[in-house]
Amino acid sequence: MSLKIGDRVRCSIGNHRVRGKEGTIVEIRNAGMENLKLWYVVGFDEHINGHDCNGRVTPGHGWYINEGCLELLLYKGTIGRSKLDFVWPPQ
Repeated sequence: MSLKIGDRVRCSIGNHRVRGKEGTIVEIRNAGMENLKLWYVVGFDEHINGHDCNGRVTPGHGWYINEGCLELLLYKGTIGRSKLDFVWPPQ
Protein backbone atom coordinates (compact mmCIF):
# COMPACT_ATOMS: atom_id res chain seq x y z
CA MET A 1 0.00 0.00 0.00
CA SER A 2 1.29 3.44 -0.83
CA LEU A 3 0.05 6.02 1.64
CA LYS A 4 1.01 9.66 1.53
CA ILE A 5 0.77 12.75 3.67
CA GLY A 6 -2.81 14.03 3.74
CA ASP A 7 -4.40 10.61 3.20
CA ARG A 8 -7.36 9.74 5.38
CA VAL A 9 -6.94 6.39 7.12
CA ARG A 10 -8.57 4.05 9.62
CA CYS A 11 -6.52 1.99 12.05
CA SER A 12 -7.64 -1.62 11.51
CA ILE A 13 -5.54 -3.38 14.14
CA GLY A 14 -3.26 -2.44 16.99
CA ASN A 15 -3.57 -0.57 20.26
CA HIS A 16 -7.10 -0.28 21.69
CA ARG A 17 -6.76 3.51 21.77
CA VAL A 18 -6.57 3.76 17.98
CA ARG A 19 -8.23 0.60 16.62
CA GLY A 20 -11.24 1.58 14.48
CA LYS A 21 -10.42 5.29 14.69
CA GLU A 22 -10.01 7.60 11.69
CA GLY A 23 -7.40 10.24 11.09
CA THR A 24 -5.02 11.91 8.66
CA ILE A 25 -1.39 11.04 7.88
CA VAL A 26 0.81 14.02 8.72
CA GLU A 27 4.31 12.50 8.46
CA ILE A 28 6.01 9.37 7.13
CA ARG A 29 9.07 7.80 8.79
CA ASN A 30 11.29 4.82 8.11
CA ALA A 31 13.16 4.85 11.45
CA GLY A 32 16.40 5.39 9.53
CA MET A 33 16.61 1.79 8.34
CA GLU A 34 15.65 0.89 4.79
CA ASN A 35 14.69 -2.71 5.59
CA LEU A 36 12.03 -1.73 8.12
CA LYS A 37 8.41 -1.03 7.30
CA LEU A 38 7.31 2.57 7.17
CA TRP A 39 5.77 4.22 10.20
CA TYR A 40 3.14 6.93 9.90
CA VAL A 41 2.34 9.82 12.17
CA VAL A 42 -1.46 9.94 12.26
CA GLY A 43 -3.49 12.80 13.68
CA PHE A 44 -6.79 11.28 14.78
CA ASP A 45 -10.12 13.10 14.62
CA GLU A 46 -10.81 12.53 18.29
CA HIS A 47 -8.74 12.63 21.47
CA ILE A 48 -7.23 9.16 21.99
CA ASN A 49 -4.96 9.93 24.98
CA GLY A 50 -2.13 9.84 22.47
CA HIS A 51 0.84 12.06 21.71
CA ASP A 52 1.42 15.38 19.98
CA CYS A 53 4.05 13.62 17.82
CA ASN A 54 6.66 16.33 18.36
CA GLY A 55 4.16 19.11 17.70
CA ARG A 56 2.86 17.63 14.44
CA VAL A 57 -0.73 17.11 15.71
CA THR A 58 -3.10 18.35 18.40
CA PRO A 59 -1.93 17.06 21.81
CA GLY A 60 -3.65 13.78 22.65
CA HIS A 61 -4.65 13.09 19.02
CA GLY A 62 -1.41 11.63 17.64
CA TRP A 63 -0.01 8.12 17.29
CA TYR A 64 2.90 6.48 15.47
CA ILE A 65 1.50 3.55 13.47
CA ASN A 66 3.05 0.81 11.34
CA GLU A 67 1.86 0.71 7.73
CA GLY A 68 0.34 -2.76 8.20
CA CYS A 69 -2.20 -1.39 10.69
CA LEU A 70 -3.77 1.23 8.41
CA GLU A 71 -6.55 1.13 5.84
CA LEU A 72 -6.94 3.90 3.27
CA LEU A 73 -10.29 5.71 3.26
CA LEU A 74 -11.35 6.70 -0.23
CA TYR A 75 -12.50 10.21 -1.06
CA LYS A 76 -16.02 10.51 -2.44
CA GLY A 77 -17.50 13.63 -4.02
CA THR A 78 -16.14 17.08 -4.60
CA ILE A 79 -17.57 19.15 -1.77
CA GLY A 80 -15.09 19.46 1.07
CA ARG A 81 -13.05 16.73 2.68
CA SER A 82 -14.90 16.08 5.93
CA LYS A 83 -14.93 12.49 7.13
CA LEU A 84 -18.48 12.22 5.77
CA ASP A 85 -17.02 12.57 2.28
CA PHE A 86 -15.15 9.27 2.60
CA VAL A 87 -16.55 5.86 1.85
CA TRP A 88 -15.62 2.54 3.41
CA PRO A 89 -15.01 -0.15 2.30
CA PRO A 90 -13.21 0.71 -0.93
CA GLN A 91 -15.20 -0.08 -4.05
